[in-house]
Amino acid sequence: MELLIYTRRVNPRIEYIFRFIFKDILKLSYRITTSITEAQGYYGPLLSYSHQQIGKSVQVIPHGLLTEIGVHHHSFEVTDWNGLPSFPLTAPDTEIPFDIFSASFYLLTRYEEYTSSRLNSDKHSRYSHLMSIASKNNFLHLPIIDLWAFRFLEILNKRGYSLTSKPRKFNHIVTFDLDSAYAFKHKGLVRVALSAIKSLVSGAKPDFIRRFKVLAGLKPDPFDIYDELIPILPSTPQTIWFIHSGSWGSYDKPIPIHSDAMKNLVQSLGEKFRIGIHPSYNSFLNENRTRDELAVLVDVLDQAVGCSRQHYLRLSLPTSYRILVKLGVTEDYTMGYSETIGFRAGTCTPFVFFDLLAEQPLNLKVYPFQTMDSAMILKSIKADDAFTHVRQMIDIVQKVNGTFVSVWHVDYLSGYQNGGNWFEVFKQTLSYLKEDGNGN
Repeated sequence: MELLIYTRRVNPRIEYIFRFIFKDILKLSYRITTSITEAQGYYGPLLSYSHQQIGKSVQVIPHGLLTEIGVHHHSFEVTDWNGLPSFPLTAPDTEIPFDIFSASFYLLTRYEEYTSSRLNSDKHSRYSHLMSIASKNNFLHLPIIDLWAFRFLEILNKRGYSLTSKPRKFNHIVTFDLDSAYAFKHKGLVRVALSAIKSLVSGAKPDFIRRFKVLAGLKPDPFDIYDELIPILPSTPQTIWFIHSGSWGSYDKPIPIHSDAMKNLVQSLGEKFRIGIHPSYNSFLNENRTRDELAVLVDVLDQAVGCSRQHYLRLSLPTSYRILVKLGVTEDYTMGYSETIGFRAGTCTPFVFFDLLAEQPLNLKVYPFQTMDSAMILKSIKADDAFTHVRQMIDIVQKVNGTFVSVWHVDYLSGYQNGGNWFEVFKQTLSYLKEDGNGN
């Protein structure tokens, strides 16, 4: 049975958010009409997205965000909708008291990040999660758009329509950022010498001794955990490695991509898993540098690279995504926060990105992530307690049959730099995911 949606006008914003909620999340058959006559004569399930109640239709009163042009400052009060946070309030004391479509569009497009000032960014020019409406109103831990959508479906079906949707399945993707593949090896004589001197000057004698033993072949490199890690990883496409192929800098510490060791490692990973580009810190908003790094990685792999995650999660919208699209990248995995876990875009459903300045979708699918080892470390979550937090994220994503995406780093899993058994947290995560029947 087809859902008919009546609205007074149709534009790219309305088409975009209806498609996301009804097709991508709920997987319903629907059609949009601007004909009041057609809507009044329709005997099937009907949604009136207007100020006019039509027969027994489910009605959502528009806020106006979806018919605006451009980006404007909005201040929303978050209220309670039977246990779920909601905004903006448009019809108090009704079955659906808020504009679910404007709210979803606001979160999904990262509208608030366009209106945020530089004062709301950290030293890396990243939008702070503390400024988000989700953080300020304590729902960053919820895939709120998905939860709204399924409750909306319940309301439609209470009208006796019995809408049939194709149930989606819970999915998970394990991702790695390969910022620096080895702690001590394969870095070149100058970097080795400078790092050794730094260890001595700073009083890090154990680090100096470990470095010497590794380079002398007496001990394995601390980050070289690949033989233990690779056999337990889910098969492609559920594992993705994002490779840093840029040059050295203050926040960029890669092993040179053209070194034999790095070539062998990347090519070996590419035989088993998907490979993505991890654009360097210094490539931020620099199309030419990003293009060069992508070309280098493609050359080493001898295959196309279609997915990306920004190093340090440096993301400026829409410019960062426009650059990726120009370079032929079709998937991005940057959508998450560096210092906390949760749902930056309010969803655990991959979505096509909508460019607010161009008023149109881009040819780029965004895969939001929910947990990252370094974010938990920055939140002072100890490894012994970390799996509890990861499990909570998995459980809420499973509740709506979304896509759980996690981010890991070999340096943290090795336990060498930050202590704690993060490898055990990773193995617990994989084991818990397999219990759902979707692991490999």
